[in-house]
Amino acid sequence: DSKATVSVLYCVHMFGFQRPAPRSIAAPVQVTIEELYNGCVKELDLDDLGDEKMKEMGFTGKLDCHVTKGMREGSRIPFPGMGIQLPGTGARGDFTAVVEVLPDERYTIVEENHVQISHEISLCEALTGFSHELRHIDGSLLIITSSEITPPKCIKKVPQRGLPTGNDTSSPGDLLVAFTIVFPRVLDSDQIQALKPLLPTRDMVPHFEGDTAEGVELNGCNEDDWAAKLQQEDESDEEEEEEQHFFFFR
Repeated sequence: DSKATVSVLYCVHMFGFQRPAPRSIAAPVQVTIEELYNGCVKELDLDDLGDEKMKEMGFTGKLDCHVTKGMREGSRIPFPGMGIQLPGTGARGDFTAVVEVLPDERYTIVEENHVQISHEISLCEALTGFSHELRHIDGSLLIITSSEITPPKCIKKVPQRGLPTGNDTSSPGDLLVAFTIVFPRVLDSDQIQALKPLLPTRDMVPHFEGDTAEGVELNGCNEDDWAAKLQQEDESDEEEEEEQHFFFFR
C-alpha cells in the first residue's frame, strides 16, 4: 500500500494530476445612475440567475450587493465561496457581482465620473439669458443662471457635482448641462417684422461664376415618422451585435 501511495504522489508531482478547481461565476447587478451616485443595496436572487443543474451544485440563495459611492460600470463586488460547488469535494468557487448601469433618459455618464443632463430653454432665453431650477441626482435643487447667449448644442458645467472619483469622494467629477433650444413652431407676420431689425441680417448665398443655380422648394416632413425609422435602424443594428450579457466563468 505504501508503494502504491508513493507511486500516486510521484505521478501527481511529475504529471500534474490534480483535482479540478471549483468554478467561479459572475453576473451583473443592475443599478440606475441615481443609485450609483447615492449608493444602494441591491438583492440578487441566485435562484433566478442559475438553472436547475447549477442549483444542484449549490448555486442558490440570496445575496445583498452593497453598491457604494465611487463605484463604476464594471466594478466588482466579490462573494468568496458563493459560486458553484465541486461535486464530491464540498469546495465552492467564488461569485462576483459586476455593476451594470442602466440607461437613463435624463442622465448620461461621461468619462466615468462626469454626469451629463439635458435641459431645455426657449429661443428667447437662449438669446437673452435665463434662471432655471435644476433637480440634481441627489435630489437637491440647483439654480442655474446665464446672462450670455446660449448657442445650439451648448454644454456648460457645474464643477464637482458629478460622480465621486473612485474611493476619493472629496473630488467628484462635474455636472454637465447640455442645452436644447426650443424654437417656436410658427411666427406671424407682425412678429417676423418686429424681429428683423433686432437680429443680424441674412447673408445671401454666394453664386459661383459659371455655375447654374436651380431654385428648389423645402417641404416639411413628419419628424415622428423619421424618428421612428431611425430608432428601428438602431434597434436592428443592436440585434446584430452578439452580447454575452449574463454568466461568464473564470
